Amino acid sequence: MIIGKPSANFFKIALDDMGLKSSEVAMIGDDIDGSQRVGLTGILLKTGKYHQSYTEASQVKPDLLIDSIADLPKLLRL
Repeated sequence: MIIGKPSANFFKIALDDMGLKSSEVAMIGDDIDGSQRVGLTGILLKTGKYHQSYTEASQVKPDLLIDSIADLPKLLRL
């Protein structure tokens, strides 16, 4: 068995190891694939390998889309 992003098993193992439910975790990154398949909140960064055309064509839609990791503190204010 090969495990790594974007394998659902990769995320499930991490959740089990941390003792968390998928609804309690967000995945932040420049890759739209993977984390939302196991119920994590997906926050997509418009940096790194992000491509708008790929995101628009993907069946996976991010829960949130931010321009930079610097925008994250604004999202965390409740």
